Amino acid sequence: MGDGTIRSQPEEGPLMTRRRYTKIRKFAKLSIWVTKEQYDTFYNFYNISIAGGSLPFDWSDPITETPAEMLFMKAPVISVVGPLNFKIDCELQVTQ
Repeated sequence: MGDGTIRSQPEEGPLMTRRRYTKIRKFAKLSIWVTKEQYDTFYNFYNISIAGGSLPFDWSDPITETPAEMLFMKAPVISVVGPLNFKIDCELQVTQ
C-alpha cells in the first residue's frame, strides 16, 4: 500500500495527521516462473499488446482476486532459472 498520510509535528503538542489523498495507490511485486513458450507469450504481451509496459491492462488483483486494471511501474526483470525456464519479476500498480 502507498502511504496516504501527511504527518506534521507542531512546535508544541501531539503529532498531527491527515489523509493526503482520497484514494491510496496499491502496489504489487510478484514473481512468476514460466516455460519458454509462456515467456514468448509474456514477451509479446509486454512489448506489443501493452506497448512496452506503457498501457494499462486488466488482470486479477493479487490480494482481493477481483478484476483490476494494472500498470507496470518499471520494466520486468527476466532471469534464466534452468533449461528453457525463466523467472519474471514485476512491479505493478493497481490503478482501479
